[in-house]
Amino acid sequence: MINILEDKLKEYKQLTQKMIEEASNEKIDNIGDLLEKRQEIINSINELNYSKEEFKKVASDLDIVNLENELRGILENKKMECKREIDKVKKKKTAHQVYNSAFTKNSYFIKQKI
Repeated sequence: MINILEDKLKEYKQLTQKMIEEASNEKIDNIGDLLEKRQEIINSINELNYSKEEFKKVASDLDIVNLENELRGILENKKMECKREIDKVKKKKTAHQVYNSAFTKNSYFIKQKI
């Protein structure tokens, strides 16, 4: 049983490493598929019969916790970058609207040939 658990956790580790690589290389589009595959592995691990101690031992041997923390940090940074970009776009849009409304609010255009 522990061999199956170890194999599943190795797969999980490989996918986590791939996600770290993809996120670091700005290939965010592929992360959704990798997350789905990881979830499938998690579901299959949950179906196995193992003790908490066995899981902890195998996970610590494979250094999964540190990889998870690294991935979480990278994804959190990417999330913050996206939020900053969205805020920039919102500010530019608001400034553009204010600038344009200042000229058109009390302005009249008369089309008349003189």
